[in-house]
Amino acid sequence: MPRHKLYDGKVYQYTTSGLLKSSSHFFQFTASDSTAGATGDTGEHSGPAVANSPPTAPVVNVTPDEPFTDDDLVCTVTVPSSDPESDTITYKYEWYKNDEQYLSGLSLLSI
Repeated sequence: MPRHKLYDGKVYQYTTSGLLKSSSHFFQFTASDSTAGATGDTGEHSGPAVANSPPTAPVVNVTPDEPFTDDDLVCTVTVPSSDPESDTITYKYEWYKNDEQYLSGLSLLSI
């Protein structure tokens, strides 16, 4: 009777990235002992259900760099966010003055 070691006690980990939402994923594993091309059973596992991937953070610039009390402050998005699934991105802003919320809202620009 052939001797088989069904489980060697090791944990095998596979890591991936770039999984997009609304896509189906599955993983297939095949055992082989590397002897004369001998291949064992194949196991399959349904992959993760990807709900959504977050967008990247925007890069912003506030001017002027050294404002006076009567200067208007302007915040500009210099590098916009990007979304892995190409979802629409809307920016929300909150301005604080002396640790208290001064202004807030949503941007007029959606990417």
